[in-house]
Parts: sequence; C-alpha cells; structure tokens
Amino acid sequence: MGTTIERATDLLHEWVQSDSLRKHCYAVAASMQHFARLQGADAEEWGAAGLLHDMDYERYPSMPAPGPETTAASNAILAGAAAEPPIVMHPFVGVTY
Repeated sequence: MGTTIERATDLLHEWVQSDSLRKHCYAVAASMQHFARLQGADAEEWGAAGLLHDMDYERYPSMPAPGPETTAASNAILAGAAAEPPIVMHPFVGVTY
C-alpha cells in the first residue's frame, strides 16, 4: 500500500472521471497542504482530504447538503476503500462541513 497521497490519488481516479473535477481536487489539495504546513499540521493527510473532498460528487450528485449524514456516508466510503487505517478521517470531516 502506498503513501496517503498515493492512495488518495488512486481513489480520486477511481471515483472521479471528469478532468475538470480532478483538476479542482488537485488545486484544493495543494492549497490545503500549503496551509497545513503553515500551521504545523500533517500536510499529507490534509492534502489527501483535499483530493477526496468531492470524490462522491459524480456518483451521488443529489446528496443532501453537507452535514452529519453526508459526513457519515463519505467516511463509510473511505473506510471501505482503505485496507489499512482509513486514509483520512479527521480532516475529511472538517472539509465536508
């Protein structure tokens, strides 16, 4: 199993087909990594959260507005997709609100 970013990139390409949405996710990831470094946080974990923050958009476009239900659904997707500790949970929850 690769690094957190490699695993997140694999998931992004599995779940997101649109080039424009992928570019958006890469831009968000870069921004989140930058600000994580400024705050002394784990830039790789936050970058992975940025990559995956819209991973379910194409498959579930009518999902309700972000909240506890959608966060639980997104976390279940991530937990099921990762064999070892889930890729990201804490930052991902923060992104979905």
